[in-house]
Amino acid sequence: MLINNAGIGPDLNSPAPERATFDKTFAVNVTGTVFFTEVILPKLKKDGKVINVSSKMGSMAVCSTADSAAYRMSKSALNMYTKILSNRLEGQAKVATMHPGWVQTNISPNTKKNAPLTPQQAAENMYRFFSQDFDNGMYWDSATDSSLPW
Repeated sequence: MLINNAGIGPDLNSPAPERATFDKTFAVNVTGTVFFTEVILPKLKKDGKVINVSSKMGSMAVCSTADSAAYRMSKSALNMYTKILSNRLEGQAKVATMHPGWVQTNISPNTKKNAPLTPQQAAENMYRFFSQDFDNGMYWDSATDSSLPW
């Protein structure tokens, strides 16, 4: 099993993108994840699992604000990679994108202070998901135990 959980959000809550944080966000959230995964794939056993930890902020269907452009766009790109990879590995391994919920982390001051889920709660929700037999290519909200629209 491979769980891609690296992610940064230096532009969270920012009204407009800035070049430096945009490039850094894509380097970590997309480029690093894709090329690390590609190196690991040959080692993945048949019936293995790849979980990309994304965010519902990467869902085009639920985007209702104009902030955090780099973070949102990077998570949308990661979601697309999940779909591409799930098509490529169909019948060999299962691939899914997972939103862990709004978790109390240091990604932003607002998140550390206001997020409802502790890291332990989020980890338990995530473990419950990837321990089960899930559909290949799905986008899962582990906080609500429901699928998310792309």
